[in-house]
Amino acid sequence: MYKRVSGAKFWLLSCITFGIYSIVIWSRMTKNLNDMAVKAGEQPIRGYVSAFFLGFITFGIYPIVWMFKFYGLAGRLSYRASAGVSPSGTFGKFIMGFIPIYSFFWLAGLHNKLADAYERLNMVNAQ
Repeated sequence: MYKRVSGAKFWLLSCITFGIYSIVIWSRMTKNLNDMAVKAGEQPIRGYVSAFFLGFITFGIYPIVWMFKFYGLAGRLSYRASAGVSPSGTFGKFIMGFIPIYSFFWLAGLHNKLADAYERLNMVNAQ
């Protein structure tokens, strides 16, 4: 069972904790996405915390590459499970992830739609 993400809580607690809460949520979403990927036969991506720290070594380049991988995987998983995540393209998702304040709510919605879709698939496969 995948834990849902509240957009308002994601945004508010990220502001209050100076970004620490967003690292926790991104890590949780990546773990869930990788779990879905394994069940769908897709290649999982690197964890968020390691990508975050590699950003210091690569002067911020690796996290951008990682985000493209994250959104690409989310798009493939959405397509496989008919989750209805929009925009459907990786670049569109990447751009949506940079819209101030709205991106927290959009990203929480993306995660929750994928979680719902894959929980439904797991229930169908279990029966």
